Amino acid sequence: TGDENSSYYASFSNISSDGVFPTDVDSYKRNTIALRGSERKGIFSVSGSFNLSDVDGSSVPAGQGPTVYNNLMQIPRDISIVDMENYNNQFYNIDNYFTSYGVINPYYTLGEFGSKYEGSKIFGGIDLGVDLTSWATLNYRFGYDYTNDVYNIWEAIIAPTPGRPNAGSSIEDGGSVRQRTVNRRQLNHDIMLNLKHDISSDLRMTGLVGLNINERKYLDFDAYVTDLDIPGFYDLINRIFRKPELSEV
Repeated sequence: TGDENSSYYASFSNISSDGVFPTDVDSYKRNTIALRGSERKGIFSVSGSFNLSDVDGSSVPAGQGPTVYNNLMQIPRDISIVDMENYNNQFYNIDNYFTSYGVINPYYTLGEFGSKYEGSKIFGGIDLGVDLTSWATLNYRFGYDYTNDVYNIWEAIIAPTPGRPNAGSSIEDGGSVRQRTVNRRQLNHDIMLNLKHDISSDLRMTGLVGLNINERKYLDFDAYVTDLDIPGFYDLINRIFRKPELSEV
């Protein structure tokens, strides 16, 4: 909206999707807000923008090992996969699963392994201008970009009960927890003097004199723990510090 000397814009978007796996272990949610505006009064002009995005997602472990896909690939065609949903059942649990050759019940991986991502990004800027003369304009521009990403990845302890069929097999694993935080910040300043002057009807002079200051900061913190002592402790932490759903606010 606005007249010929001003304009304003605002938007909000929401994206929510759930993948093919049961429950919300492979979900993606994103909210974005965008604001823009410009104004001109006489020889002065100002414009700016503000953008915010917030992402919350989770994914299913992939690759080798007791991942969902690898577990599915090792199941014979004559065994019903959906019957394995209760991975504490005596026939489908860690102790008695029909094979111990490096794979487990895929529902156990869905329920006890996980990866969550939370990311936020803020960026935009402001532009201030003044017409010094009919042929000289001075502009100051400030831009910013801030990003914060948090990754949480966990794998449960796989420890069959001693004396059970799968005890001592290759599926045994001490579990692991990993958290990584990546923070990026960039600030940019531009001061520019634009010159446009007609010396004659056939000759025009143009020029640009400016100064740029750019500041960047990057922080990457990564912590990784293996051979866990307390089963499921990471899940308790996730429940305590998780973001509330909109329905709970």
